Amino acid sequence: MFVYQYGKILVAAHRLGPGSLQRFLNEFKNFKKWDFDVKVGRKGRTLDLSKLAKVYALDQQAGLKFLDRYVEILSMSTDIKSG
Repeated sequence: MFVYQYGKILVAAHRLGPGSLQRFLNEFKNFKKWDFDVKVGRKGRTLDLSKLAKVYALDQQAGLKFLDRYVEILSMSTDIKSG
């Protein structure tokens, strides 16, 4: 997901004109200091992944561990049986 979005940003920066991509790459060195929101949604439901993305930006290993736990929690069965 991150790689796809990053690729889209690179293409957009490239299309802005000469030197834009290079300026973006130079500014990207300060990425960890940026304030950004990461949200995904489908059918009117939105999932905010901003904290996960910020943890990953600061420490990739901690971010992956956090993501694994997050997926585990979301994958737990929540079936409710009617009695």
